Amino acid sequence: MRKLIINKIDNYNYELQDKDDNIYNINIEFYDLNKKIHVGDVLYMDEELLKEKMLNFGSLDNECGKVITDSSDKDIVVLVINDEKNYLKRIYG
Repeated sequence: MRKLIINKIDNYNYELQDKDDNIYNINIEFYDLNKKIHVGDVLYMDEELLKEKMLNFGSLDNECGKVITDSSDKDIVVLVINDEKNYLKRIYG
């Protein structure tokens, strides 16, 4: 997983930056999350997902995503807010 710092948030548009100063602009909607995301929070995600322009993430038990059977699944992301890890999965539909 690649560590990404959230640099900017404009509605659902996130500017993410990795350790090599690469910038990724992705439209991301988070479901099932009762926390506010701030600039400076960290998102860990698989490099394959960085190619997407729009992503949706929800809780691991959200029925709209595929069933996760392996902790290394590329559809799992970790969102770190105030040093608390939130495990989410990509949801579809």
